Parts: sequence; structure tokens; C-alpha cells
Amino acid sequence: MHTLAISDNQSLKTDLRYFKTDSSGENSSGTSGYRISGYTKNGNGEIDNRTWSAALIYSLGGHTVTAGYQSVSDGSNFTQLNQGSLVDKGAGGASLYLYTDRLIQSFTRAGERTAFGQYAYDFAPLGIPGLKASVIYLSGDNIKTTSGVTQKEWERDFSLDYVLQSGALKGVGFGWRNGKSNSEAARDQDQNRVFVSYSLPLL
Repeated sequence: MHTLAISDNQSLKTDLRYFKTDSSGENSSGTSGYRISGYTKNGNGEIDNRTWSAALIYSLGGHTVTAGYQSVSDGSNFTQLNQGSLVDKGAGGASLYLYTDRLIQSFTRAGERTAFGQYAYDFAPLGIPGLKASVIYLSGDNIKTTSGVTQKEWERDFSLDYVLQSGALKGVGFGWRNGKSNSEAARDQDQNRVFVSYSLPLL
């Protein structure tokens, strides 16, 4: 990531990411129980993926606009270690270091090409510190699955957050997430999530 400071309250960030995932060990040899599920180019369940993304983030005062593009190769889906399905092991799921890992979809299917744009606003310059809002739209195509090789999907997410700045409950945050997803590769979804958080300063 590179940040260009244009002025005291204006900047332009460039964010480039690249991931290379290959098979090894039992997955490479095709051993039963070690093949990944879903689409693979040769139908053998072997991991073979290259994923890259590029994003520009322009900030001016409380405004932030992001525009980007991500490409997933068609050898297999983007693969990430995830122990969330282990029963009674106390293991959590995985979040991906990808701009496209969102409320509902992650846009990481084989061959998928995703364009995305986001607008966010921090209300502090208007005299309301702690209040933030954002909306993002993502559109993916060229998805390859076992049921089709030219599928599409899109998602729109809205978020609103507020953190109390003073008083006995200082640091307590309230958040709302609303997401809508339409996909030919998965079921359509509408989600609303409300949560309360608290940040405890350690120093």
C-alpha cells in the first residue's frame, strides 16, 4: 500500500494485493478426503489459484471513495484455511485479506472478475465524532462452478456505526449492517445485523 498526501486533509492510497495458492502433500496427490470441494479446472479437486486485486482510495475531509478490481484465476476457487466447521473444537471461522470479503459473499470463486466501489463518510468534520457510514457495491462475473461457467453475482452492503465519546459508557459502540446479495452461484440473501461493541484501552 502506498499513500500520497495531497494536502492536510486529502490523500490518495494505492493498494495492490497478490495471492498464489498451490497444492502440496495429500491434495497434490489427489488422496481421497484431501480434495477441495467445488469447481476445479481439471475436475480433480486440486488447489491451483492466483488472485490479485488493485484499489484506489481517495480521501477528502470526512469523505472516502474507493474503486477497485479483483481477478481470481480459473484453476480453483481462492482457498483459505478455515477451522470454523470443526465440531466442539472452539475454532472460529476465517476472514480473508480481500476487499471483496463482505457481509454475505466473498467473490472468490474460480474465474471470478469483480469490480467494486465504496463511499464512506466520517461525520466528525460536521461535529458528530464517532458516527460513520458507508455503502459498497460489488459486481462479479465469469464465475465457474460445477453447474455453469459464466455465472454472475452482485452485492450491496450498507453500514452505520456510532461510538459514544463521553460519559460512563464512553467507548461503547452500536452498529447496523444491511446486505443484499443476488447470485447465480449461490442463493439470494438479504441480511440485517445489529451489534454492540466495547473497546477497552490497554495503554
